[in-house]
Amino acid sequence: MSIKHKCVKNWNILVKKTFCELNLSNLSCPENMDTNNIIKKNCQNYNKISIETCIHDTSIWLNIEKDVVTSDKNLCIACVYIPPVRSNFYKLYNCDLFADLENSIELYSSLGNVILLGDTNSRTGAIDDFVSNDSIHTTIRNRLDDIFYYSADIELNVRNNPDNNTNCYGPKLISLCKASGLRILNGRHKNGFANDFTFCGANGMSVIDYLLVPVSLFPIVRQLIVSNFTTFSDHAFLHIQLSLLCNKQNSTPFFPGDENGEKLSHIRTKE
Repeated sequence: MSIKHKCVKNWNILVKKTFCELNLSNLSCPENMDTNNIIKKNCQNYNKISIETCIHDTSIWLNIEKDVVTSDKNLCIACVYIPPVRSNFYKLYNCDLFADLENSIELYSSLGNVILLGDTNSRTGAIDDFVSNDSIHTTIRNRLDDIFYYSADIELNVRNNPDNNTNCYGPKLISLCKASGLRILNGRHKNGFANDFTFCGANGMSVIDYLLVPVSLFPIVRQLIVSNFTTFSDHAFLHIQLSLLCNKQNSTPFFPGDENGEKLSHIRTKE
């Protein structure tokens, strides 16, 4: 019995294959690669969670429709893997993956609220992911208000990052954060369980797996936990629990037994 059929039989879940049928036999990888989106079928509105697109086989965009969350916008979640800069997989693409990801964030931000999670292979150290001293003097702001609205970046507390080093991807991810309004929640979450290394390799430990969320959505992230390492991967699981409320106009609870309309969305990532 295949893993997919075992999942469906034992856990009553829907497995949606997303990408990619890329043959990596010549890239020191004997098997094809694919990614699956797993959704529990007892989630009554699971059909309102859809896969929008896959970009360069490195990011999947999921869409949760607005009629099941308390918002006038959909919730768009990007599940991301950015291959290391010198890897053969990266060489398949003649493009800047971070620039393309930033363009995708801009597109989906016009359609809904955006969350990004995954392995970006970026070491960001202690670099601020927001623009410091971004406020405009009152006299200038009063003049600009007649032309356009300017929203200054909110200065956040310093991230508790155990990885003090950076690499060439680090500034790229920081630039993406500043341009898109997304912020790194690792090392900032209130429960303190996200202040740990996410990768353990031959050259040591690092933080390269992230959850990026706009400041306005910080409150919906109930849990962010960097789990313990296992023998199955050199990455630690990111356990993410989102607290969302079903739309009051939607009388059907998102999860059975959620009479008050509250649902918890559990997302576990492992690269």
